Amino acid sequence: MSSKDSSISFKIDKPSLSDFVLKTSHSPVFPIFHLRIVPVEEAGDSELELKVNKKIFNLLKDLFFIDKFTLYLPLNEGSLGIWQPDMAIGLEILTRLGILRNINEWISDSRIALVNILDNQKVESKLSNDTAFKNSEEILNAMSILPDISSNKLLSIVVKDVISAKHLDPQTIIYRLAMAIYHTRNATGESISKMIDNPLDLYLRLLESDYYTKNSEPFKQIDKLPVDLRGLVTKVIAVFAIAAYFYHKEIREL
Repeated sequence: MSSKDSSISFKIDKPSLSDFVLKTSHSPVFPIFHLRIVPVEEAGDSELELKVNKKIFNLLKDLFFIDKFTLYLPLNEGSLGIWQPDMAIGLEILTRLGILRNINEWISDSRIALVNILDNQKVESKLSNDTAFKNSEEILNAMSILPDISSNKLLSIVVKDVISAKHLDPQTIIYRLAMAIYHTRNATGESISKMIDNPLDLYLRLLESDYYTKNSEPFKQIDKLPVDLRGLVTKVIAVFAIAAYFYHKEIREL
């Protein structure tokens, strides 16, 4: 058998032109929010309340499991994004656990950082928080992740480098490191830790821990979610806890 004969090829069928046009034209996609921004000298609003019909509110809550939506700006991409439910719920739990700051405080700091960047000024990148370090260490132990990552040289070097660059505020440093950890396997084929590769395993390890029992109130949000989403939320919690651990560990050593 020739190498040509033995090769396997796959063809991904595309829809016909008429099928695509028909289905796309019938798809129920509606514009529902129109956000206008206006320039002011002071910091401005970080949270806006938008009133919607109760049926639309219930629909959004049923679809996304949240009633607060956070927009983010990737400065180097020139686009706007919105955090998905796993991210939004995970961050709220991390805030209640004392690992992250309140989202409005974070937005305030990140806006100051953004203005400083636009003015070619340095950003305050250091913030000592022993409570956040202790809590991140505890939850990583609860998930059995800490022994696997505590001596990771790459994370130590990277977080030190980003802090010294002084172009991101402290919580955004944690956020970007967390996202790097979250996406490494899909982006490179390698994981920072194989312990986070299966989100539902993460969830079960957390569920069985004393830490989960001790902090049952913040985790009640997870219990109400579909099973797959529980795992995804737990993965968000894990990668942010890793990032917070390395950030605050570095700050303590400076």
